[in-house]
Amino acid sequence: LEADDLQRALEQEWARARVALPPPRALRFAGFSRNETRAIFRRTAAFVDTALPGLEAAVWEFALFDAAPVLASWDLGMLGGDFDDRLTRVDNDAAETIARGVVDALWRRPPPADAIEALRRGAVDGRRRLDEMAASLVTSRRRTYVYAVADAAAWHRLGVLMVSLCVRYPFSKLLVVSTRAEDADDGVAWRRVGFRLREAMRALGVDRRASFAACADCVRTPSDMLAAALGGMEPTRSELVLLAPGAVIAPDEAALDAASDLPGTGCRVGRGFVRCAPGAPARSNTSLARVAALAPAGKPDLGDCAAFLEHALWARLAPTLSPPSRTLFEAECE
Repeated sequence: LEADDLQRALEQEWARARVALPPPRALRFAGFSRNETRAIFRRTAAFVDTALPGLEAAVWEFALFDAAPVLASWDLGMLGGDFDDRLTRVDNDAAETIARGVVDALWRRPPPADAIEALRRGAVDGRRRLDEMAASLVTSRRRTYVYAVADAAAWHRLGVLMVSLCVRYPFSKLLVVSTRAEDADDGVAWRRVGFRLREAMRALGVDRRASFAACADCVRTPSDMLAAALGGMEPTRSELVLLAPGAVIAPDEAALDAASDLPGTGCRVGRGFVRCAPGAPARSNTSLARVAALAPAGKPDLGDCAAFLEHALWARLAPTLSPPSRTLFEAECE
């Protein structure tokens, strides 16, 4: 839609509606400096967005300056979706339709004050959530999860675990330890997890976050495997999270923060995991191997199942899971 086309349509609709004030000027919101953007915010009467991939920050931000939103009625702008149903919607992105929507929003049927106030709150809450997400991404870069696989069921659990890590910590690393020497080969290991999942993760650029190691001399007890594989590890700059054998879902940040301290180890234990600070074994008389051998009881909780299912990365990766892996996840989600 060209601004000139919308301008003509606005002038015509303004005349038909017999609005006493002059029509607003149509402006495409793109390419402005910070200072210019502030001036536009202050002078805008209505903000039109017909391309809604989700909760758009601009819709919230313009609401802070009392601009009435005019939104698409399709995709995520549909009624019953992310935005208040009482906000103005248009059925298509033709200039004449949008012009009618602008007149509706400003004169005929302005949105109720509480709907605009909800958008203002969204602007504040959105910034808070963005800050939390940014902090989580920075943290995830400095963390390595370690998981032991000793049987076929563990490989099925691993598929769900990989996807849950992508959803919660897309920049974290995952080290998978197996008793079988051949499982250190990426091709062999991914065959066990599923090549479809690997290709989906590769398309998102996250497949390289997973690596595989073998501990051929270990017994088949996962805690012993972790102890033998990690006992000689040099202190690293990465935080380590050792996952219990039955873990299906990566613990969320709240669970990690609530873990109980293990005095003198630099590590903390939670339900289904042990979390060790970077270089913790070097500052402790207790080796990482001994901490791994604690074999933490239980498994991490999924938490908000609905939020997990709605996550864009879950939607991209979950269809590639094997049927046994999907069954395991559905059992967690009940």
